[in-house]
Amino acid sequence: MRWAPRLTWFGVVGASSALCYAGAMTITISEFSWPPPAGNALAYLLSMSVSYFGHKILTFRSSVAHHRAVPRFLAQSAIGYLYAAVAVHAAGMLRWPYGVAIGFVTLSLPVLNFVVLDRFVFAAGAAAGAAAGAGSGQAARPLPWRRGPRIGR
Repeated sequence: MRWAPRLTWFGVVGASSALCYAGAMTITISEFSWPPPAGNALAYLLSMSVSYFGHKILTFRSSVAHHRAVPRFLAQSAIGYLYAAVAVHAAGMLRWPYGVAIGFVTLSLPVLNFVVLDRFVFAAGAAAGAAAGAGSGQAARPLPWRRGPRIGR
């Protein structure tokens, strides 16, 4: 898949995930009077689901089985959280404004996430191993609505 469409889908899925998080957080707290930690938990799970399925289907068009991709996706998400936490902690230790950490994480984490998702989480070679022809240049699965006409049916 070419880089421009992949990066476009990456942005669309990321923005959709963020909007789902913000919407679910707002609704659970303001409309249903949930405590913020409970609203955050539900909103984060919803956001992660949108992110996982959006990136698997649209961004990377991965055929990696869920039982292999989900644990890797969860590990990538946890590492991303730790990355952000370290940046915030470092800003505090250096007595920098937290806006520096926010800017750093906002600009750098998506780049790191893209690389990890592409090379580790949804990479066919990472899931299948050498026995399945890792690095064989196997084409990504096309989107269901782009498979072309079925002639003879």
